Amino acid sequence: MSRRIGGVIAVRLLVVICALGLPIYFALLFAVSPYKIYQYPFPIDPNLAYLPFYQSMIQAFQFFNTTDYLMNYVVAPIFFSLPWLLFIVINRTRLANTFSTINSNTTLIPLRYRIFYGFNTLIVILFFILPTISPILGIFAGIILAGRIVTMSDWIWKASRTTRILYTALLVLMICPLPIYTAYVFYSEQIFALLANWIWGIWTNLMVMVYVVAMCIVDSLAIGSIIWLVFAGAGEFEAQTYGIKMTEVPYKLLAIFQFIVFLILAYLTLPYVYLPGVNPSGYITWGGDPELLFNYINYACLGIIGFVTLICLVKGLQRGTGFNPSLVGFVFAGSFLGVDYFTGRYIIQLATVPKYLSLYLYTIPDLVVKWVPYQYWSNLYIPVQEIPKIFTYFYIDTGNPTYLNLAYQIWHLIQTNSIIMTTAVLITVVLWFLVFIWSFARSSSTEIVW
Repeated sequence: MSRRIGGVIAVRLLVVICALGLPIYFALLFAVSPYKIYQYPFPIDPNLAYLPFYQSMIQAFQFFNTTDYLMNYVVAPIFFSLPWLLFIVINRTRLANTFSTINSNTTLIPLRYRIFYGFNTLIVILFFILPTISPILGIFAGIILAGRIVTMSDWIWKASRTTRILYTALLVLMICPLPIYTAYVFYSEQIFALLANWIWGIWTNLMVMVYVVAMCIVDSLAIGSIIWLVFAGAGEFEAQTYGIKMTEVPYKLLAIFQFIVFLILAYLTLPYVYLPGVNPSGYITWGGDPELLFNYINYACLGIIGFVTLICLVKGLQRGTGFNPSLVGFVFAGSFLGVDYFTGRYIIQLATVPKYLSLYLYTIPDLVVKWVPYQYWSNLYIPVQEIPKIFTYFYIDTGNPTYLNLAYQIWHLIQTNSIIMTTAVLITVVLWFLVFIWSFARSSSTEIVW
């Protein structure tokens, strides 16, 4: 049975969110991005800009070039999202069933991998894949939309073949010029490449933060499972002893407790938060130690999960929907475990190496006080992306080539590990894509998900 949120089946709600969120996403992307679609070359005769109507529009909206705003916040979002909206609308029931199938066949994949690699897969899809291929797909979507309008109109089908062809051609000429022009500017100005480079720079700064947050979420759920086990066990004992179950698991209070535990773990172990624009570097630090998470808390929570799982197997307790031990689930779970086994240590290096280097920096307090921001040295943690810059400042100040060599070594470590983690994320994107294709192929377009 599928989960419900406010009486609505969760997977159907997810389909609706995807449909409504796509135009909003593209509008926000161009609003936040430093790269826009500008009207060059001008799509119409520039002399038309001096017509009274055009001038009145400029004065009414207080914009120097209203068409630039319309292009970035109306035209581009509509036509970039059009192919995906058509796909969602046409396959809405099948998509809902697909999401349900994905959920049931990925329960074997550890939650922290689903959170971390799932989030990064979403980032790759939203910021790299969708903006790159949507403009060209928008042209074909315009043609498909014209065809759908024709096929759904009874009076057109009653007309002659020539009338149908002319009407379809007219619709294509009405719909397609704008997406064609938008795609031309988007690709000719290489805006897709600029967007990808901008997003990749932000993503490399977020990798450590997302990885640690994913682990904190899983560990908070593991700690909360102890409380669940107490209440679930009490209810099972009452049912067997008295024939009636009087104790219920307080799921709302349990969720609040787990959220509080998550905040505590994040405060203790999250090394920094990266928010571009809040300060010159974008980093906010408070002294969180990721080693505490990697070396102690994770192992303790792994023991808790093992203990709770063993008790559940012995006593026959089940939490949530359980898991589906399918062959496909084992294959995908093994693939994710393999990717993390070979690449997980690289992101841990990016999180823990700064701790040791930060301690080394404090052996040279004169340079630290002069060149290192107060929020870094007061918290004994310098984000790894900032260390090459700081060592470069030391070299400029002292002329000591050792600092320049250290700056290069740390920069090389960041680039190497980032490329490895990017490769790992791309592999998991392919894995998630295969999961989706397999689930979509198995899902019915008519069966109702309950």
